[in-house]
Amino acid sequence: STHFPGEFGAMLQKSDGGRITGTTFRVWAPNAQSVAVTGSFNGWNKSRDLLKQEGRTGVWSGDVRDAKPGDEYM
Repeated sequence: STHFPGEFGAMLQKSDGGRITGTTFRVWAPNAQSVAVTGSFNGWNKSRDLLKQEGRTGVWSGDVRDAKPGDEYM
């Protein structure tokens, strides 16, 4: 469910023309019930950018369109 299978962290998404179109976040959190990315790009809103679980692997991922280089996140 991610553009970057096998990789973890924050990876920039780019269009065919090289324009940044967002960021894919991918983390391993095997005991989590839910995972979200919060940051300067969403006003530190903990419920806006929820990641989706990739099967029963403990891996969570999601695309965040508003996250760009230089944004803070956690």
